[in-house]
Amino acid sequence: MANILVADDDSRLRQLLRLFLEAEDHQVSEAADGAAALRAVRSGGFHLLLCDVFMPGLDGLETLRQLRREFPGMRAVAMSGGDHSDQIDLLDPSGVLGSVPFIKKPFSCDDVRGAVSRALRHAVIVPRTQAGRC
Repeated sequence: MANILVADDDSRLRQLLRLFLEAEDHQVSEAADGAAALRAVRSGGFHLLLCDVFMPGLDGLETLRQLRREFPGMRAVAMSGGDHSDQIDLLDPSGVLGSVPFIKKPFSCDDVRGAVSRALRHAVIVPRTQAGRC
């Protein structure tokens, strides 16, 4: 069982992912944007972040960049949909997503299960004692 944070600006998708992942025996928390996701991760206790790439405010790419700087051992899965997903290589010149599994919306339960399983093989929990450390 893992403690997973789902960050997406679509509340219905967050809820569906939470229900699916809880049925897979994971604990799941939700964040509506990148800033809320980083605050949650800094509080500690997460193994994995599922993060939408395109969100208002602090987008998923910047969220993942900050996550890598502050918590290099924490795993993440990026998500995006529609026509935007074809533009990700152009928007990610630093290659942040090159090391992050990516699932394209709409995705199946098997897509999510596979990406989460692969990411969790190498997960390192962010301990509460490290929370807020820069």
